[in-house]
Amino acid sequence: MSALFTPQISIIVPVYNPPAPYLRECLDSICNQTLKDIEIILIDNGSIEDNPQILQDYAARDQRIKLIRFEENKGFSHACNTGISQSTSPYFQIVDSDDILSPHACQTELNILRKNHPDILVFNHCNYNCTTNKIEESPIYPQLQKNNVFKLNDDSSDLFMIPFCTWNKVYSKQFINAHHIQFHPQLTIAAPDCLFSAQAYVLAEKISYLPDYLYTYRYNVPNSIMSRIKAPKSNLYQQVFIFCQELEKFALRYSTPDKNKFLNKLYMEILLFNYSKIHSSNKRAYYHQMRKLLNSANPQFLVPEHLQCFNLLTQFNEIKQLPYWLYTLKHILFKHTPNKLKFGFFTIYKQKQKSTTTSHIFLSGLYRIDATQNATIHHLLGIKIFTHRQ
Repeated sequence: MSALFTPQISIIVPVYNPPAPYLRECLDSICNQTLKDIEIILIDNGSIEDNPQILQDYAARDQRIKLIRFEENKGFSHACNTGISQSTSPYFQIVDSDDILSPHACQTELNILRKNHPDILVFNHCNYNCTTNKIEESPIYPQLQKNNVFKLNDDSSDLFMIPFCTWNKVYSKQFINAHHIQFHPQLTIAAPDCLFSAQAYVLAEKISYLPDYLYTYRYNVPNSIMSRIKAPKSNLYQQVFIFCQELEKFALRYSTPDKNKFLNKLYMEILLFNYSKIHSSNKRAYYHQMRKLLNSANPQFLVPEHLQCFNLLTQFNEIKQLPYWLYTLKHILFKHTPNKLKFGFFTIYKQKQKSTTTSHIFLSGLYRIDATQNATIHHLLGIKIFTHRQ
């Protein structure tokens, strides 16, 4: 790289065995940016097959590329932290090695960065489904366009509707270093970018939103890293609970009540999303651990009223109160009809809250469960069969 070359944006690409055609398309989209003053940092995270040679070929013909190779996979977080530490530009962004950056992305980003000098720039993206070969554009959020620069508060709540990844953002390196924000080393697969983004959102004083579609995110990619967390008997889902514990510790130290409610939303959504995705062989264990986590969460962090704002309170209460078999049965029965399901003269329905007691399931007088703040009471044929104290 020429000594006279001054990169304006560093693009960090962690690479671990994406399909070779996707990797080439990703690298072409970066190398062919209309903005030439960029630094490209490729982190070969112990990749195999064609990937190492592809990376070496691109590095040999583009002097802007800095190639770093690990002989074994050290995880997404370590790769990103290495890329950030090696970057020399005022701003950096992270691109997944199977995604595509639009040709004018870096120039468009730089225009806003020079104008607003934000800590974080959030831009829009398209989703590409590799199974159906269809592209979907993400929504545009007019609420975020009211001000050129803002920080996290009620007026910027739409930020939490945008995916909590790093690939749809550009970060100020000075801001990240000043607050010592890093990717958590134990989060190699599950939500490492979500934790990084959440911490940055809370600490940022200047956030800009750009509605332009600058990125194409591929999902349902064959043999992706995320598929490993969905594998039978995989214990990688434990990283989800590490994420939740780390988010709580961070919030208790750095967040404020008005920002905390957004972190509560993220906390619950990460738990629910991964429960829906993991293999059925892990669901029982995951559910019990999730229930234990919610019941032991610090009340100064996890506030039920916050979840009510995002329609997550019902699921929060159900997980805290219902045994796994009943939670599973309920969601099977009410999958298509959330309030009532009929079997001949039998009717199963979900009752609304009555004072301090909520009847979750009522089976024509045969079975019901009542939950109060102190106990969960199960009734069969009108007889109280056992009480679970909270």
